[in-house]
Order: sequence, then structure tokens, then C-alpha cells
Amino acid sequence: MSPNCVYPITSPLGKIVYPPKGKDNENNAPRQKRFLSRVKDLEVGHNAEAREEIEELFPEIEPFATPKPERLLKRIIQIATNEGDIVLDYFAGSGTTAAVAQKLKRK
Repeated sequence: MSPNCVYPITSPLGKIVYPPKGKDNENNAPRQKRFLSRVKDLEVGHNAEAREEIEELFPEIEPFATPKPERLLKRIIQIATNEGDIVLDYFAGSGTTAAVAQKLKRK
């Protein structure tokens, strides 16, 4: 990268940073890296939380790789439906969608 193409970036805290040296190309852009261990205020959960939910309900079964947390499905169902509506989970993997829909008084 040519030195005249390097510009400083000021972080929200006022720290000035420069792009790393190396094999960066023109498609790279600064972005925030978030570590799961530091993210405590997610509204809808994450896969690790969903795996824990499944392990708690079914301790003898190994959860599949990408379960959806109940908080995520709750938020989706609340946004997209009203009480009494029918919620269809075409794949019905672990039944989490049906369980959450029932808790929210959906069919």
C-alpha cells in the first residue's frame, strides 16, 4: 500500500489508529470486532445459548450445530404475528419454534 493512501482513523474514544501493514487490499474497511464473551446485552441470544437450552431439556442428546435461541424466535414471532395466529415451522428441527409459539399463545 502506498504511504500516501494511508489515512488515520479516529475511534469513538478519540484514539487514532492506522490500517495494519501487510496484504490489505482496497476492499478492506475498518470494522468493530465483537467478542461473544463481552456481549452481554444481546436482545435475542446466540447459538451457544440455544445449545445450552437444548442440553438442559435433553441432556442425553447432542444438540445440532446451529440451534436458534428461544429469545430470537420469541422476538421474530412477536414482530410477525398476533395472539391466535398460526406459526408454521416448515423444518421443525428441535421444536423450539413450536414451543415458543405456544408460550406466546399462537397455534
